Amino acid sequence: MKNLQYLSKAKLKQTLHKMTILDIIMCPKEEDYLRITTMQKMENGYMYIVDNGSGDSLIIFITPDGAYMKGFDHESKWNQFGADEWNEDFYKQIYKNAPSEFLELVGNEDGRNETTFCMWCVDDTEKWYQNETLYDDDDGGKEYLLGYIRESAKEWCEWAEDYYEQELNMDIVKKVYKGASIDDEIISKLNETRNIKEVLQEINDLK
Repeated sequence: MKNLQYLSKAKLKQTLHKMTILDIIMCPKEEDYLRITTMQKMENGYMYIVDNGSGDSLIIFITPDGAYMKGFDHESKWNQFGADEWNEDFYKQIYKNAPSEFLELVGNEDGRNETTFCMWCVDDTEKWYQNETLYDDDDGGKEYLLGYIRESAKEWCEWAEDYYEQELNMDIVKKVYKGASIDDEIISKLNETRNIKEVLQEINDLK
């Protein structure tokens, strides 16, 4: 099992939350399939889903006890649905010694099978763990999928201008990343066509 350096649990949660808010501002609810980042409240934490709409996804569970993520890159050779022969040992190896809470959150076999890499953090440091015994020339899409987590306003803005095909107000995005309260001005300056009341209600529902 390898020790990795990545964002702390707190920083990861903050970043995903900001990305979720920005997607809510940019996409109306009736077009939420276009949102890259969404959040669902769980009984004991949060589940964030990063989905690029092309068959790849990153699911991050954040609880008081840890942060856990599993990614699925459909083009990875570790995608068992596309393999010539199903390799059950792959799942046994990548989930070996994973925290019991992670396994409970992953759930049934369907949830486990839609995975090409996974990693976990059990405290609020930047120490993450991953079983890499199988990985050689294919990391299961880890580098590719983690790239969807935009750690700064600049990174998010550069990606979003390409995705939404419009110029965005960098200063406003920076305010969101700094944790500013979302108000009418922030919403209208990012997306002047957006229903402000609807945005505020959706953001309030995230709490």
